[in-house]
Amino acid sequence: MERGIVKRWLKQEGELCQEYDLVLEVETETLVEEAYRLDDFAGKVTLLIEANEEAWLAKQLVPEGSELPDYGGSAASRPHDGKLIILPEGSFRTAWMQIQLAVAMYIIWVTPVRVGFNIPSEGLWFWFEGMIDLFFYVDLALNFFTAYEDSLTGDIITDHKAIARRYLKGWFAIDVLATFPVDYIVRGVEGTWMCSLRGDCSWSIIVGGGVSLISMLRLLRFFRIVWILKHVKFMRFSTILGSFADDLYTIMPILSITELVIILIYLGHISGCFFYLLSTPAWQTQHEKALIADGEITTWMQHAFGGDKTVMLPTAYSFSNSSSIHVPPNVMQDNSTGKWWSCPEFGYDITPCATCHGPHMRCVSHYKLAFRYVTSMYWAYTTMTTVGYGDISSQTMAEKIWAIVTMIVSGFFFSFVVGRMASLVAKLDSHRTAYNDKLEVVTTFLKDTGLPRHLSKRVLDMFKKQKIKPYDRQQVLGILPFELKAKILRHLYAGAIQSVPLLKQMADDDMFLTDVCIRLQPYNCSANTYVYQRGETGGDVFILIRGELHMVDMDKETFLAKIPEGGVFGEGTVLRHLEGFMKAKRIASMWCKTPCYMLRIAQEDMADLLEHYPQMLDNLRALHKTTRSKCRPKVVGALPSLPPGSTDSIPAVRGGSASLDGPSPSMSASNSLADLGRAAIANSSARDLQHLARLKLSVKVCRIMNHLVMVMGSPSEEQRRMLESTTEQWNRQQRWNV
Repeated sequence: MERGIVKRWLKQEGELCQEYDLVLEVETETLVEEAYRLDDFAGKVTLLIEANEEAWLAKQLVPEGSELPDYGGSAASRPHDGKLIILPEGSFRTAWMQIQLAVAMYIIWVTPVRVGFNIPSEGLWFWFEGMIDLFFYVDLALNFFTAYEDSLTGDIITDHKAIARRYLKGWFAIDVLATFPVDYIVRGVEGTWMCSLRGDCSWSIIVGGGVSLISMLRLLRFFRIVWILKHVKFMRFSTILGSFADDLYTIMPILSITELVIILIYLGHISGCFFYLLSTPAWQTQHEKALIADGEITTWMQHAFGGDKTVMLPTAYSFSNSSSIHVPPNVMQDNSTGKWWSCPEFGYDITPCATCHGPHMRCVSHYKLAFRYVTSMYWAYTTMTTVGYGDISSQTMAEKIWAIVTMIVSGFFFSFVVGRMASLVAKLDSHRTAYNDKLEVVTTFLKDTGLPRHLSKRVLDMFKKQKIKPYDRQQVLGILPFELKAKILRHLYAGAIQSVPLLKQMADDDMFLTDVCIRLQPYNCSANTYVYQRGETGGDVFILIRGELHMVDMDKETFLAKIPEGGVFGEGTVLRHLEGFMKAKRIASMWCKTPCYMLRIAQEDMADLLEHYPQMLDNLRALHKTTRSKCRPKVVGALPSLPPGSTDSIPAVRGGSASLDGPSPSMSASNSLADLGRAAIANSSARDLQHLARLKLSVKVCRIMNHLVMVMGSPSEEQRRMLESTTEQWNRQQRWNV
């Protein structure tokens, strides 16, 4: 809640507040969660604040009619018992974390290079990294004032002692090592403070002992990388992109793959920098140095670069024969002292340096930092991927130990990255993956059953027309609030609903539209296939969206009607189930002349809709009446004349009903029905014979009912109700038979 006004206190000072008691009414213009905003809703909302535990209301901090203080606003800190507390979700803490993110991104890439290749910051970079050091010192202090959320209760802990105790037991030691002024101590030992300010420390060569101690001190800077582990969740793409991540949800698998690639690159970055560091003379034993001096061991640096430094001191040079002096290209005389100095023959040029201390010249390598860095990365990736070309190999003990560590760590991590990347690549086309899984199940079924080729082909063709989704749409929609669910479904199916006459009248009702749309399931049929056939069990209702669909008779050839796009069919079975006939079957066959795309509503869902929406039930009954008229068989020939007194009963039997309210039924009704049957036989066809069978059944039932009335005489009221109930059931049965 960004802002609000205290409308009314429901509890007074000193009053006991039980758990879930309403304490306060707050009037606000912004809802707690934006997801529940309705279109352009901008009205005021009254929020009721309830107590989360039993306690006494000590004091009403904000009087009625006053604005709530913004404890999480621009200050992002609030007084608590006269002390400064930084809230974990406050704006100050949020802004500070953004600065931490920028600092972390710089540190994780620059620190390994500076330590591994011994490249101190100079000039403007010295001042810039000095500001980063200041940031670490301030962050260390702020951690003693930052509240935290209790993992069990979810409460915000603001007690200074609890905050300090938690911090001292946790990340305090790592933060102290990360903020230790290693760089300044090393510069003091080396005497490079002034050159750091000027920016020419690369030509200053440190002579003397203490190199190993300085190397160990430099390693403490890697604790800044360990410090980043505390904030690793802020370095994910979703955090870096912020609100833009929601707009890029369609390419999130690609971003995840990119994230894994970056992690893999960084692992090689760390490995290569460490390998270069451990290959320097500072990490060589005295025995290894003696072997190198005798030429028994040649390190990879000597072989690749000629030495481990980009700038190094020359060595004194003396001529063996002073009578004939031939000066090699890598030898130069110091004019101030008259001494001769030389550089290694491979990889270095001797360059004069008038401002340098000691010899006024330096050995400058042909291979600059970039070349050395890429070569180290090359070794790292050939080792991580177990390719190992062998052109760069470990010679010293430190190099071999680090190579072993790299192979072990990268073996586990590289396999994880490859597996994770394969999973993400599969998610790029999740629909194809779901389709292939379903296809594998179908093909396995066809192999096991040994179906004929033409039948298997039809099964595969039917399957390929279906749209396989890699998710459960009902499950996704089920977790959404109604308002958001209604908008989604309206977006998906509003056009289809508007084209359905049965549903169009009720399409403006959000509740109805949501209830219908959430039950719609896409259904596809290929050409020359049946959606269902006459006599088939099942009560699903279908809506034709696209395609040409024909209603055919029981001979599967006689055309009865064409279902228009937007038409509803298959409703008869559901309606009959509602009337109590649970074994009802389809009364017609539906045949797809072309590929058809439909929406299907399951029988249980349709029954639930008809129960809650009577208007839909009335519309469906009217639709079914029209469908029945198309399905009713026609009897060819004239009907026989009926005897007087039988006009009340015989039309009812023709229509599939019987009546008890007219004159008492007699055998004349049966004789008339027999005449009707004889007329049907005289003009029989395959369809008329089926109709005749149903009429014969009608005659038998009417005879039983006539006999029952004759035996009982004048029926009592209870008997009449029983007969009326039996007659009504018979009428319904006959209507469905026809």
